[in-house]
Amino acid sequence: MKFIRNKKGVTLVEIIVSIAILGIILTSITTLFSSTFTGVFSAGKKSKAIHKAQMEMEQYIATSIQTSNIKVKNISTSNYKIVFSGNPPIKISMRGKEIQYHNENNDVSLTLFVPDN
Repeated sequence: MKFIRNKKGVTLVEIIVSIAILGIILTSITTLFSSTFTGVFSAGKKSKAIHKAQMEMEQYIATSIQTSNIKVKNISTSNYKIVFSGNPPIKISMRGKEIQYHNENNDVSLTLFVPDN
């Protein structure tokens, strides 16, 4: 009977299995980072578009200079309901303008009501 001595080393099968496991882990981490970066860049573009929309709407309110992205609708009377917690709703009728902003790519759509003085 032949005794097997304690030999130190790694077999080829162990190396292949460890490389496969490492590949699976690296693939999942790369996918995670990729989707995270895509989300960050998308949020940045959306934030820039919202900022531009706010600037154009504020410029219109201050100077009444209308751009192609802004549509103004005059509202003679509008009923708005304001609700405070614990109290019955308050109805308010007022005149003003409804200002709508839509950018070229339809990424941003803002609506604002400006009451008349």
